[in-house]
Amino acid sequence: MLGLVEELARTNRGVELTGRAAVAAGLVRIEGGIESQAAIVEHLRQSSLISHATVRDAPLAVKQQVDTWGELGASGMLASRVKRALDPAGILNAGRGPI
Repeated sequence: MLGLVEELARTNRGVELTGRAAVAAGLVRIEGGIESQAAIVEHLRQSSLISHATVRDAPLAVKQQVDTWGELGASGMLASRVKRALDPAGILNAGRGPI
């Protein structure tokens, strides 16, 4: 992961990683133009090192170019089924997430 962030930082100086290795989670701060930020998000999502990348804070223009939640994959589908089973009316956390 550090190598991936270093690679991105070579082409865009405004890339910074803060993370927790023990739980394999982190935040990547991306500075730069809208196109550059969107391209870096997509690059991170295509990396085999990252299982999921969510856009937490970004300008509206970036959010219009990339899906803020990204692909859910098999674990997202399972989580969606569990949520429907536990919240059939869909009232808990309505509209605030991908599932």
